[in-house]
Amino acid sequence: MGVAQKITVCFFFMAGMLVIVLANFNEFSSRKSTIKFTSGVQKATQKFKGVSYFLFSKEGEHLRVSSDEVIGSISSDKVQLKGPYGEISTVDGLVKYSGKTGEVFPKNSSISLYDKVTLSRKDLRVFSDKLYIDQGRKIIDLIGSVKTYATNKIGDKLSIQSDKAHMEGENHVVSYEDNVKGKVKYRNKNFSPPISFSSKRLNFISKSGEINLEEDISFKRGNINLSSNFGRVFLSNGTKRGVRYFIFNEDVRFNEKFKTKTGVPVTRTGVSQQLEGFGFQKKIILSGFPRIKQLDDLIRGNKIIFRESSEIVEILNTNSKFKFKNN
Repeated sequence: MGVAQKITVCFFFMAGMLVIVLANFNEFSSRKSTIKFTSGVQKATQKFKGVSYFLFSKEGEHLRVSSDEVIGSISSDKVQLKGPYGEISTVDGLVKYSGKTGEVFPKNSSISLYDKVTLSRKDLRVFSDKLYIDQGRKIIDLIGSVKTYATNKIGDKLSIQSDKAHMEGENHVVSYEDNVKGKVKYRNKNFSPPISFSSKRLNFISKSGEINLEEDISFKRGNINLSSNFGRVFLSNGTKRGVRYFIFNEDVRFNEKFKTKTGVPVTRTGVSQQLEGFGFQKKIILSGFPRIKQLDDLIRGNKIIFRESSEIVEILNTNSKFKFKNN
């Protein structure tokens, strides 16, 4: 794409950890930050050892930033961190994070981590060069070599790579930007073959299990390969797993290679303005001046319908050319 049984759990990076963080930001936004030094002396010095910042504290829940070494002072607008690490504790679980260096801005309620940044939970790992959390504006940014890996309880796996990722707390959407690539692998391939995709931008909407792709899209599902400028993929939100529906628009081009029941290899290529795919039925619908080339046949119509890996094609309002073999 219980909740853990669905592929949307694979997108925990958005639906789980980031929503948890921003939800806590909403709850803590009216509270003053407090600082607790686990060791060292509280005075106007430039360096502290073994420091923990408890930010936006609340009974039973907290956002904590710890560091092996702190450079700055309590009254400083910016506190530099060496070896920062921390955790976000909520009723839904614990998310840990770390980096090689970082900064805390107490007055702005914001945190930055740099170099080999890691976010982790038992079913989630996220890596980047930089992590920025702004409590005041309720945003999270991941910048540089962003890599997300997630696995749900039944073994379905997701990976997404991009140059940037962004989230705002109010809209529950994670936006990936620049050189976006992703894969979804299902443990049981009978429900759905693996899918892979790439684009310039990708938005994931957790509530609907929807992936929106924009510009220079490449999409592969089983034997189907296609490209377009805009696309939407809907993951299963029911008992069946896999991709339940996808739709692509603007300059859609596709190809499919398969063998007939008699073992004849078939290459089917086509263009259209819109392509719809129904995952569980393995049905493809082309509309908007569609054209298909299949073996020696050139097929045109207002709408063309076929099933994946099937040579049978349904044509509405045809204007096609067929080549018939003489017996």
